[in-house]
Amino acid sequence: MLKTNPPENSLILASGPRDAEKRLLDRLGSLIPRRPQGFGPPIRIVVPSRSLRRHVLKVLADHFGAVVGVVVQTQRALALEVLERAAVELPSGGARVQDLLARRFAANEEVLQSDLSAFDDGYASVVAAVRDLLDAGFGSEKVDALGEKIIASVGGTEAERAVAVIRVAAQCHVATERFGFAHRGTLHQKAAEVLVERGEAVLPSRAILIYGFAEATGLLSDLLEALIRRGHAQIVMDHPPDPAQSWRRDPGSVFTQRLLDHIIGPGAGRDEIEKGAADSRCEISAFNAPGAEAEVREIAGRVRGLLQSGVAAENIGVVFRGLQSSTTAAVRRHFGRLGVPFSGEGAQAPGGASARRASALLDLLMLGPDVRTQSWLNAAFWGDSQKMRELDLAMRTLGAARLSQVAVLEVEASVGRSGLRLPVVERMDLVDGNARKNKRVMEKRDLAAGVGRALALVEILGERPVRAPVGILFVWIHKVIDLLRCDAEGEYDDVLISALDALEGELPEELETRWAEFSPLLANALEGLGAQAIGGLGGGVQILTVTEARGRTFEHLFLPSLNRGIFPAQMADDPVFSSTARRAVSQLLPDLPLKERGRPEERYLFAQLMASAPAVTLSYQRVAADGKEMNPSVFLERLHLEGRLSLAMVDAGPDVFEGRRDDLARPSLEHAVIEGLDGRGPGFFLAVDRLVDLPKNHLGAVLEELDPLLPRQDLGPFQGIIGLRPPKKIWVSFLNSLVDCPWKAFLQKELGLEAPPEAAFSEEGLVGALVGSVVHEVLERVAVGLGVPAEGTIDEARRHSAIRVPRPNIAELERLAAEVARNRALDQGVPALAPAVAAFALQFLHRALELAWSTGEAFVVGVETTGEAEIRWLPEGAEHEIGTLVHFRADRIDRPAGGEDLLLLDYKTGVPATVGPQLAIARGKLLQGVAYALGGGKGSVGQYVVLKDVKKPLVDIDEEMAKGVTGPARAIFGSWAEGVFFPRLSSPDGQGKGPSCGWCSLKSACLYGDSGIGRRMAAAFGTMNEDAPLRLMWELPVQKVKV
Repeated sequence: MLKTNPPENSLILASGPRDAEKRLLDRLGSLIPRRPQGFGPPIRIVVPSRSLRRHVLKVLADHFGAVVGVVVQTQRALALEVLERAAVELPSGGARVQDLLARRFAANEEVLQSDLSAFDDGYASVVAAVRDLLDAGFGSEKVDALGEKIIASVGGTEAERAVAVIRVAAQCHVATERFGFAHRGTLHQKAAEVLVERGEAVLPSRAILIYGFAEATGLLSDLLEALIRRGHAQIVMDHPPDPAQSWRRDPGSVFTQRLLDHIIGPGAGRDEIEKGAADSRCEISAFNAPGAEAEVREIAGRVRGLLQSGVAAENIGVVFRGLQSSTTAAVRRHFGRLGVPFSGEGAQAPGGASARRASALLDLLMLGPDVRTQSWLNAAFWGDSQKMRELDLAMRTLGAARLSQVAVLEVEASVGRSGLRLPVVERMDLVDGNARKNKRVMEKRDLAAGVGRALALVEILGERPVRAPVGILFVWIHKVIDLLRCDAEGEYDDVLISALDALEGELPEELETRWAEFSPLLANALEGLGAQAIGGLGGGVQILTVTEARGRTFEHLFLPSLNRGIFPAQMADDPVFSSTARRAVSQLLPDLPLKERGRPEERYLFAQLMASAPAVTLSYQRVAADGKEMNPSVFLERLHLEGRLSLAMVDAGPDVFEGRRDDLARPSLEHAVIEGLDGRGPGFFLAVDRLVDLPKNHLGAVLEELDPLLPRQDLGPFQGIIGLRPPKKIWVSFLNSLVDCPWKAFLQKELGLEAPPEAAFSEEGLVGALVGSVVHEVLERVAVGLGVPAEGTIDEARRHSAIRVPRPNIAELERLAAEVARNRALDQGVPALAPAVAAFALQFLHRALELAWSTGEAFVVGVETTGEAEIRWLPEGAEHEIGTLVHFRADRIDRPAGGEDLLLLDYKTGVPATVGPQLAIARGKLLQGVAYALGGGKGSVGQYVVLKDVKKPLVDIDEEMAKGVTGPARAIFGSWAEGVFFPRLSSPDGQGKGPSCGWCSLKSACLYGDSGIGRRMAAAFGTMNEDAPLRLMWELPVQKVKV
């Protein structure tokens, strides 16, 4: 750039960061006057990062105390100061304009368009290559020469793509020059030009020290060169010693040669690299860990030990090759639990609400009306979170998965008179022995308001410009955002609005662009929005990446994740501007980044880190998160081969919850888990007592039930000892549930538990219940429509004359099924299921026409008729039977033509029993039919009408057969009287699974799957008398004879 030679002594070579820091302080000591001489030009220290700036300020304060006249600034801050002093304004635009133009011009290159256009933001690789070219000082005048170099060295499609990239970069350069747009390197370029022209007038300085740089882009190198040749700056360059052979400089120091050649001259410092280095050996310790979580936990424990020994937290560094979100989460978790103060310079944790809203807004803008409803609601900012959640649930309930579907919802046709019932229970009432769940209702006006917002938004989204000036695009975006506010003047996410304003301010308003070019810039501007620093404001243990740690020193350094593929990092070739093409043009663009320079860079970074502290702890992971074995880094293997580290002697760090050999502090959670894994001794209860405010005896009782120390042969609360006694009014429907599984009957009928969504939408869950209710109501309405009385008593039914009900036609059934299914689905808050429920119900209704109207007509005296039956049974220890009244509700009651006896029908969409009726009654089944026969009066018969396709669809229970209920009644009523509702989760011998477990929708609220519980229950019942009600109840499923 400049023809003048650099001043003598402009290069100060150091051997590692500690030596570089010492040389910096020595040079400052000679420059800072011992006595104040008034205010004059400052001594400037120019650094590459905010992290190093903060560190240098701390070092200066520690070494010199209060000092006046020294400025530590980043290269960006220095460049801005130069332009400000020279009254030079940067043109509008910047990196984003450059990226937009690169995408535009790349789309016009046939070879790039054919290869990349099909991919999501396929031109991103072109954008990156153009950045590298322009940062290296590429100008449009070099396009032909670079193209010739590429064609001479590279062949085929690879050469065509590379030459196309060169043309794209040239077009970008011409466009920025023509329209006066800034590009990524404009700040450094302009500052260097001003500095060359005006020198000290725009940067008054007593001295300038360039510190911490090892590489730079071509345009930044021009600025550093200008500082040296016109500002008489000195650069402190670090050539660290080889960690394995500390008497020589590390061969990775050649990584700095490109920068030295540019700013000092060809070959600068090369002789010093070969001369050797001052010995700056560090004490090395190492460990490996079974995974990333355990590795971070081990580091946190060792850091706490250092703090307790008196090491200042700020002098301890933990440096990662890269920080992933999982790593930052582990750091926050384990350092926080151990009370270790820390700061992450650039490390960030994923954003919260702003990040989610930005992602949703981006989906909305990109996909338009086809966006998921969930994304629309996540992007909205309406203030009332409760209403937002209800609207979300309502849209799921209505099956409106896309914004376009929400916009066309017909509210009147989709909801009941009171509004839309949501699948959320607000309260529960007991009706006929069953828990009736009252669902939350979303008011019709609120639903209509949401649909109206969606419709307005769809209209605006449809107006998205295909091509327009940037200013018009932002007007459209703000229109969309206005519809996401609670009202026109309402607030929106400030973080998101600030990001959009920053992007808008960076792009020229009049710049014409296509949406396809603009959208990647928008996505980039909103990416990572709302991310927060993982902790601290600079104090505490320093959590850094290798880039942020460059040039810094520590008293103790931890280098984790030294595994192959992580550090050194893997080098992937550029898909559109290959390494071969880059090498071909590097003679004309020496500052162009080359992938092969990454290998010495990785070695340089490791050597520099190893020389940054007198004590270094290295660690690597034995296994990855997916369980695959991981190998140590080649850096560790080389230390091993050179005798600096024995991999065979590396400590095997424990897992997070393994016992430790040291006595370092542990958080209570870890103590509790470790003690729990080893048993439940006094230490366990002490640890848990620190975590939760729970009496130890209560906790012990709970744990003893869930995980007994010794095999148990008794029942406990989780095996059904509830203490709930029978109510005054007993319904036979509850008895049926009790026989199937007492625990499920307790959960469902008494507690009102509902199945989780994945279980609810099944034949035995919500869908099955809806289908059954639709079938019953349709058949009821068929009879009621002809004058049959409904919801009367059995006595009233006996007094009524029979009404002839002819077999209904198919069309009538279909109409009723659709109407009833819609109403039932609305009541349950799942209107979208109505068509499917109606279709299922019709299959059963067709079967009902064949079975309940076998002669073409029926003579009916009542539907949904209630009655009561007395069931006789012998209590334990009693000499005489007692009677218990059981209430029932018959689906339909017929009086056959010319007869007096009643036939009480019970429609079943399931199978009530899989064995003959006598054996089924002995096993506690068919209790509905038993109650019909005993409570319907003399000569009455209870009949099951099984609407499934089974061999025997009609099952009759008469009074004589019903007397067989005495035995199972003893088991049912006797066990209920003891307040025991055990889970029937195995066969009576404790083997296999219970008869209903396979399809049970509430198994998540049970100890299902624990074979030890099944054996414990079988053993407990086996110790009881053979005629004990509890044992009889347990053994009901295997009764072979009438009890």
